[in-house]
Amino acid sequence: MDAHLKKIAAGGTRALNNKELQDIVSRMNLEQQYIRMLNEKSALDSGHDQVKKALSIGQTLSNAYNLSKSPAGKALRKALVGV
Repeated sequence: MDAHLKKIAAGGTRALNNKELQDIVSRMNLEQQYIRMLNEKSALDSGHDQVKKALSIGQTLSNAYNLSKSPAGKALRKALVGV
């Protein structure tokens, strides 16, 4: 491929035959597709992130509920609401 690029540098793409130019374009397309593939999140990664968010929300709700049922939570509620 380096030889093809040297030909292009010397005489432009017209210095290459169709096969040589097609090889270069094919290689560049493959490299671009590879880079895009590496940068995309897989469906598994996206699903994993959603599950982590849901579990985090559930944990927060559980902690808030447990606080509301604790003596400290009851005292806090009484101080804020007067109930």
